[in-house]
Amino acid sequence: MRPSGAVCFEWIRSALFLAFVLPFILLCSFCVAGAAQKLAITFDDLPLNGSLPPGVTRTETTKNVLALLKERHVPPVYGFINAKKLEGNADGAQALKLWAAAEPVGNHTYSHMDLEQNTPEAFERDIEENEPALELLQANDNWHWLRYPFLREGDTVEKRRAVRAYLNAHGYRIAQVTLDWEDYLWNTAYARCVAKDGCGRVT
Repeated sequence: MRPSGAVCFEWIRSALFLAFVLPFILLCSFCVAGAAQKLAITFDDLPLNGSLPPGVTRTETTKNVLALLKERHVPPVYGFINAKKLEGNADGAQALKLWAAAEPVGNHTYSHMDLEQNTPEAFERDIEENEPALELLQANDNWHWLRYPFLREGDTVEKRRAVRAYLNAHGYRIAQVTLDWEDYLWNTAYARCVAKDGCGRVT
């Protein structure tokens, strides 16, 4: 049923408010609140995660990402590494060297170990096993940041407390996550589509 008279005016006014005024107020509120916010951009699972399209290398991808970060004047961007992925992977090793020469690195454990599936002692050993690569890549102590694999800090209070005590004793800080785009989920699908028919279905 179509509104009429005063009801019609109120309906139009409400519609205009929802369509124009409210979005403007929300945008202004976001800008004011955002002016005091800081957001750290980081990358996990270096030097590799997922498949690559044919003819594309980790080194090439790293160069492109670093160039984009520089072009956009992004502050230092931590890359959290799993050194096990360097085994038998010269392209990955070169990519990681390029990254560490331009941006800081942090610890993501040696094998991307899931704390919920392992003991605190095994998890701590995996942290330590990653450290020689970090020391080679970065001479200073800025790499003493830990990003938990899968963002899982333990499935029991005892595990969480044990690992946090270890990190504190070894000078580590925890690199928390507040926003996760889960873009890694697209890696293999993108590579598969490009390999199949170029970019015809990737738009």
